[in-house]
Amino acid sequence: MLTATAERQGRRSSDAEEAEYLRMEARRAAYKEFCRWTTKLKAELVEVESEIRTLAETEQQARIKAAKAERDLRHARRRFAKLREKLGVAEREYEAVQRRTKSPQIGLFNRWIAHNEQLIRNGAAPKGSAAWVQLELQVRQVKTLRSEAKRLSALPLTDAELAERIAKLKADAAKHWA
Repeated sequence: MLTATAERQGRRSSDAEEAEYLRMEARRAAYKEFCRWTTKLKAELVEVESEIRTLAETEQQARIKAAKAERDLRHARRRFAKLREKLGVAEREYEAVQRRTKSPQIGLFNRWIAHNEQLIRNGAAPKGSAAWVQLELQVRQVKTLRSEAKRLSALPLTDAELAERIAKLKADAAKHWA
């Protein structure tokens, strides 16, 4: 049999072994817990990285759209400025045409045209005769003169140039009506 000292040493050694065993089990359990948490954290990390990439792509697309919108806005502003300039030019031309249409020279020219048209219509001839054909040609020429008067009123001419052109048109018409 074992002596008391040996028995105590045996107990001590078995207690030491048991304590060592318990420490090892605790380490294993801690390691398993560590591995479980590490795996869980790695999965969360992958998920977070995926979300970060998605957000970065979304941000990049938003920046691209914002840059395109900014470029389109600048283009629209330039186009608007050009159109505003064109509108200003058109308004000035329209006002000039209105002044010229109301000018005495164009008014007198239109009255002269109306007077000659009335003279042509008063000298009516039997339909189909040579005189009737001549009168119809003169009526067409009066219509041409009216459109020419509108065209002249739209041109940016000085009063002297306008008077010169009207005189030329009257002379041409007088040759045909004589």
